[in-house]
Amino acid sequence: LALGRTAQAAEAFARAEVIGREIDRPWQLDASAGRAMVALAAGDAQTALACLQPVLAHLEGGGTLDGTEQPRLIELTCYQVLGAVGDARASDYLAQAHHALQTQASAMTDALLRHSFLTQIPEHRAIVAAWDAASAHPNS
Repeated sequence: LALGRTAQAAEAFARAEVIGREIDRPWQLDASAGRAMVALAAGDAQTALACLQPVLAHLEGGGTLDGTEQPRLIELTCYQVLGAVGDARASDYLAQAHHALQTQASAMTDALLRHSFLTQIPEHRAIVAAWDAASAHPNS
């Protein structure tokens, strides 16, 4: 997806989702979120929301992202997709992502490492930016 190969990304995420579901692995949630990212990148927010449904159902049913490959990216994707369709739950997912990210960062005693953790990992940088924007305009 990062290389702009959306068709190949969609196919890879779909295969990973099926395999993850067949063997009941948490990374099936990463794959569902990946499919949603592909749809959102194509400008199709409704398909992105449909792709994200397994993740939303899992989380809203009390599940966690333990065992997933990129939990912050999954949370960011939930925020972005729900925001794109005007769903009020978007802010909850942003708050969850930001809180988890800050909890991880606060455990780092090296200030340079903590700064890099927050600014050099794309999804972390996006979460911080979205949080800052939301905090600057709390009623928007």
